[in-house]
Amino acid sequence: MESLVLFSIPFVTALIGWFTNKVAVRMLFHPQNPINILGFRWQGLIPRRQHEIAAQTGEIIEKEILQDHLLAASLREMDLQPHFHEFIDQLIEKSLMEKLRAMPLIGTFLNDSLVDQFTKLAKRELDSHSADLIEKVAVNIENEINVQQLVKDRINGLDLDDLERLVHRIAAKEFRRIELLGGLLGFLIGLVQLLLLLAKGYVAL
Repeated sequence: MESLVLFSIPFVTALIGWFTNKVAVRMLFHPQNPINILGFRWQGLIPRRQHEIAAQTGEIIEKEILQDHLLAASLREMDLQPHFHEFIDQLIEKSLMEKLRAMPLIGTFLNDSLVDQFTKLAKRELDSHSADLIEKVAVNIENEINVQQLVKDRINGLDLDDLERLVHRIAAKEFRRIELLGGLLGFLIGLVQLLLLLAKGYVAL
């Protein structure tokens, strides 16, 4: 019976290591609200530092990920001509021409051929000025959109349960590996303890 207990040491320490890491992972998010334990104020790491995490994440994204005018550069590289042409088709056919046809005298001169010529002319003119238009939009995006603040507000606005689900969805495999690693380390520590007991002669096989 004594030998059975002794040889169970690696398995007990493995269970302790696994359980300890599992609790540690859970304590990243819980308790969500501060509680007092033996005079110590305790709260999960992420709930306690949500605002700091949000601020630092926004700063990292803005300064490191979206650096060197990346947003504006990406907009300049986009092929927006098909969208411009589609907009002109809708503007002329569904809005402008309906109003012109409803006007006395002017409406009588409009036909499909004239509308088609007018549409092609509008597209050519827009194409010739599209680069300037895109450049103005790109500059405005850089000047007006505060990526850091957007990210910060978004993270701060997340419900803690939603934030926990999001992090678990991203890092579920890593969390499981941390838990299993705790079990493995616990098993190795228990095995070393057992071998030391055997080496010292405190127990015999």
